[in-house]
Amino acid sequence: MQKQILIVSFFFVFLVLKGQEHTCENSFLQDTITLPLDGKLLEGEMLQTTLKNQSRIQMYAIDRKRFFIRIYVTENFYFNKIDVLTVESGKWTYPVKNCKQHKISKTMGMYVFEVQKNYLATLRDEGMTGLIFAGATTDFTRNDGQQIKKMCRCFYQTMFEKK
Repeated sequence: MQKQILIVSFFFVFLVLKGQEHTCENSFLQDTITLPLDGKLLEGEMLQTTLKNQSRIQMYAIDRKRFFIRIYVTENFYFNKIDVLTVESGKWTYPVKNCKQHKISKTMGMYVFEVQKNYLATLRDEGMTGLIFAGATTDFTRNDGQQIKKMCRCFYQTMFEKK
């Protein structure tokens, strides 16, 4: 009788753990992104994370050849301003020249920019720790930084390491 209870318990635990399995690849969604400069609508794979302050970071792969980041921000608004957006990744920075903060609503702005593969490797290793735009610095919390780094690792591994 004890042996049967042990076997049933083991089987139940296995099913529960199996149901909680959430792989990186299963997190990708098919989505579209509009390029603000030319209005082009592109379809691709998207991975996203939502931060504590309700900002969102989205990473897009178009045919696994072109890569974009779309960031929805909920603070430090400079709607319709064009300036250099500096993305901070630990001790590294990625300047995006002539970047515009688009107004989504009175409480949300958006940046969209293309990134190169080498910076995706930096994001995989360092994550994204903050943004600087129009002289205003937005630092992400430690937990948000870890969450972004996890997403960036997943994105990079799926795009470049898994065949």
